[in-house]
Amino acid sequence: EQWYNENTQNWEHELVAVLLADCYKMLRMERRAQQLMPKAFNASTQDHMLDEGAARALHASVILRHFPERRSEINATVLLDAAFNTRATTIDMGLLSRALVMLADKGAPAPEGITLTCASYGQGFTPNADKAQLNGSVLELNAPGCQSYSVQLIQGDSGWNLHTLTEGFERKPLPATANGIELQRRYLNSNGEAVTKATLGEVITVELRVRSAQEFNNVVLVDLLPGGFEPVLDMKPNDPQQGLIRHERREDRGIFFVNSGSDPRTFTYKVRAATRGRFVLPSATAEAMYEPAINASVEGGQIIIN
Repeated sequence: EQWYNENTQNWEHELVAVLLADCYKMLRMERRAQQLMPKAFNASTQDHMLDEGAARALHASVILRHFPERRSEINATVLLDAAFNTRATTIDMGLLSRALVMLADKGAPAPEGITLTCASYGQGFTPNADKAQLNGSVLELNAPGCQSYSVQLIQGDSGWNLHTLTEGFERKPLPATANGIELQRRYLNSNGEAVTKATLGEVITVELRVRSAQEFNNVVLVDLLPGGFEPVLDMKPNDPQQGLIRHERREDRGIFFVNSGSDPRTFTYKVRAATRGRFVLPSATAEAMYEPAINASVEGGQIIIN
């Protein structure tokens, strides 16, 4: 919020204000959340990946989740038009479908004669839901660990949509793999030395290095942060990194969208040691977004903060 105040103008009516209000609401800072939530929302963006349709979907989802008293501000017709726009991206459709599911009227016709069940669970998961439950006009199956679903529709019926949400973390770090692409990760101190320990408050550089025998475009690198670390907002612009398309710094992970090739390409971001303790080091993964068989992972481990 401070960065936007110092470096931009008129952001108070844009998507960033909506997302900040959402964060304050989750932090139970009710007064600040109400102050930040725009009364006149401007859905226009300059981002071709997160366009106006996606912005409207996020705005609607935040209202429905945390500001239900402002439900009347959502224009369902506009959301539907954006969802069925021939130029809608997969990001648009994913965010819009979620918003429309949340918007589903409790008084709408309920689905009848349809069953949704979990056919198989992953190892270590106990079945906790035999059948889906009706939530208003939406049939929902909440089944953690479910690996395959079984759906039975009314004979001759068509036009149904299945919205699947997967979230959480691997119970155990993934083993190291390299299928057409190689990935390495190091934690570096201020001297550029690889470390497995840090002191409280120390800033560490996370280094991801990727290489592949042939060129692959649109490879996504996902690096989960271990507990005890927080991402650092670097106010100085980073030097251009060869192969980098886009970098997203999130609360619990760093995400890089890159092009890989035969020469090793290195991507970095900074984290701060925030809590003392011994923490599990999660896996980092690389995957060609449009060729998922091309993938790699680095094994986990442990890191200590003194």
